[in-house]
Amino acid sequence: MSNKGSRSSGTSRSSTGRPSGSGSMRESAATEQLRSLHARPRQRKMEESDEAKLIVPRLAKRAYHLPGNGWCRDWFQYMMNNHPLLGICCHHRLHPLKIGQRTIIFIGSIASGLAITNIVFLWFSFDREQDMNDVLFQLTILPNSTAIHTSYQSVEVTRGTAVLWTLGSMTHSIFDLSIWYISACSCCRPGGICAAIGCLRHCGSYLVVGVVMVVVAIATLVVVWRASEESREQYEEEMEEMGVDDDVAVPRFGEIRGVSSFSFLMNYAIEVTLALLVYYPLFGTVLFS
Repeated sequence: MSNKGSRSSGTSRSSTGRPSGSGSMRESAATEQLRSLHARPRQRKMEESDEAKLIVPRLAKRAYHLPGNGWCRDWFQYMMNNHPLLGICCHHRLHPLKIGQRTIIFIGSIASGLAITNIVFLWFSFDREQDMNDVLFQLTILPNSTAIHTSYQSVEVTRGTAVLWTLGSMTHSIFDLSIWYISACSCCRPGGICAAIGCLRHCGSYLVVGVVMVVVAIATLVVVWRASEESREQYEEEMEEMGVDDDVAVPRFGEIRGVSSFSFLMNYAIEVTLALLVYYPLFGTVLFS
């Protein structure tokens, strides 16, 4: 009887042991699931950090090619990451230049182009020996064509246009590229020549803000100055048409007669629109190819 009792008690222990063992297995499985859940974000962060180390330096250098991309994807990423206007909202999520920095760069680019254009005009307005409307040479396009009006068969390149196309465009491009690289600060990022002092890469953004503020102030000054010169020229033309030779009421510096004195801003707006939507994609594709 005692043997049977002991066997039955052993059986009960083994039967009670099974549930405890299955419970521990369930606990271990739940623990492993929790560990895997916690490990996934860490793994994603590690993958993102590895991707950032590989892509961010290339994006900061305006690279034409990114790893794993074909020609079409590279062209698309180049335009979306480097276009002055589209890049504000369509840039890569890992790009070092964010919306705020790109907006400041865009404002600086518009202001610098406006300042350069008006400085060239003021330069010729004070240099009475040279007129910016003097024709340097003429380009004839399809001279024998009857489908094109004669006024559109040739293009006259004036002295002012030549200065804007050469010195003005070059200065504008140098300014745009300079504030881009200063703000992105690719040299202080991993892989750059100054990677050891990477903590200074944020200083470029603050420097660009100061530079853009100065450029905007200069652009505002020259715009008002040119509007004043436009008012003076309008007054002189009116007096000449009326046959009156009186300089008593000539507008002084800073005195603007009306909105018509700012008509040159409309021409500049058209110029910027063509540059952003036509010329930049066109020449960007040529350089990309």
